[in-house]
Parts: sequence; structure tokens; C-alpha cells
Amino acid sequence: MYQFDEQNWPLVVVRPTGSITLADMEHYAARLDAWLSRGEHFGLLVVVEGEEHGKHDKALTKFDNDMWKRLHEAMRTWCVGYAGVTAAAEMYERYKPLAPAAVRKRIGCAGEVFMTEDEARAWLRDKLRQNQEQV
Repeated sequence: MYQFDEQNWPLVVVRPTGSITLADMEHYAARLDAWLSRGEHFGLLVVVEGEEHGKHDKALTKFDNDMWKRLHEAMRTWCVGYAGVTAAAEMYERYKPLAPAAVRKRIGCAGEVFMTEDEARAWLRDKLRQNQEQV
């Protein structure tokens, strides 16, 4: 399941909780479509609690891959950054050096991994501010 917090738009928070089903992924894709259809720049903060979120069956992995391929151009246009948060030191150490290039290639926007939400929010606020200055 995913929890979504849009209260501080253009900063959107997504929290995967527990096991993720295909219906959950479809709901996430629909929310992404809605945010992208606004035609406004936004930042995406994904808070992962635990390590189970990264483990999917083949159908979920295929859906996830197809979703990001389909959304890549729109994310490149409208998403100023994808900030992943994990308190798990092992996950942080593994993904921190890979995140910028991997997120840019897979999702289409700037990406980073952080250990705290505060760090991630500050990075996304900076990305949103930089984007405003360019407009």
C-alpha cells in the first residue's frame, strides 16, 4: 500500500507501507499521472521504511519498469527531483553513490538518497527554488 501526502504541493510525499500489490502500483501510477497532468513542477519524496519495499514479484517489476518508461518524458519535464529516504544504513550506503545517475536514467529527473526526511525536503526545496529562478 502507498500513502500519499500532497498537503505541501509542489512537494509530494509517498510512503510505501507493507507489501505492495499490483493494485497499489496502479494507484501510484494514477497519482503520478494526476500530478504530471497539472503541468506544474513538483518534487517527489519517497520514504521507504524497511527493506521489503524493494522486493517484488515479476509482474510488479514489469509494471514498475513499464510505468517509469511511460512517464519518463513527463517526469523529465515536470519533476524537479526524486528524493528517496531510508533509515537503513545498508540501503543508504548501497544506493547513495548510484542514485543520481540511476534516477535520471530510469525516472527522468534528478535523484538523491537521504537518511532523513529533513535532508530530503531541504534538497527538494532547493531544487524547486532553482527551478523557479530559471523560469
